Amino acid sequence: MKVPVQTYINMGPGAFYGYRDGLDLLEPGPVVSAEGEDENIIAEHVFAIGNRMEADLDGQQWPSQVRSISVGDVIVIGETAMACESMGWRFVMDTNAITSSLENGERDARWDRD
Repeated sequence: MKVPVQTYINMGPGAFYGYRDGLDLLEPGPVVSAEGEDENIIAEHVFAIGNRMEADLDGQQWPSQVRSISVGDVIVIGETAMACESMGWRFVMDTNAITSSLENGERDARWDRD
């Protein structure tokens, strides 16, 4: 099943050490279309898209002006948030802090694709 996935790029100090719930500065990144039977498969698909290994399901490439998805970044699949770890993904329990920026309409134009 095709689902939209919101990406968040971790801009906090020490971001590449991993996401720290509620402490890191996340900026909304591109929304990509991915698919899979469960969240872990979808997350791996998003990782491949975010590292420019493949296009998303709509044929869109990861924007060249956005760094690749890496440790410390977060994705939101529906109501489920997951943080990229050095090996795999972990579920993020407090999604309110992550999704509040979208609800407030905050969006950085540099994430938009041409």
